[in-house]
Amino acid sequence: MSDKNKGPRVLETPMTPFMEYFWANVLFWGFLAVLALATYVVTGGIWDDVMRKTLKFIFGVFGGGFTLVSVLDFLYDKYVSADPGFEK
Repeated sequence: MSDKNKGPRVLETPMTPFMEYFWANVLFWGFLAVLALATYVVTGGIWDDVMRKTLKFIFGVFGGGFTLVSVLDFLYDKYVSADPGFEK
């Protein structure tokens, strides 16, 4: 008798495409938070107008841009692409 089927059975539910984009954004925004903290610490921990503008740039350009591209990519995949993972 074979021993390859002795482990526990794990019911894996696949993530929906929306959840994939959602978690990608959560991870990226978490990375941006770490980047912003590192930027604050490396520049001496001084909260001034330059730091405010730097954080606005990090979160606005990088975070906003990534989220915008994710939304556009999701909409393209859902309505234009012939990917069988999406139901029309």
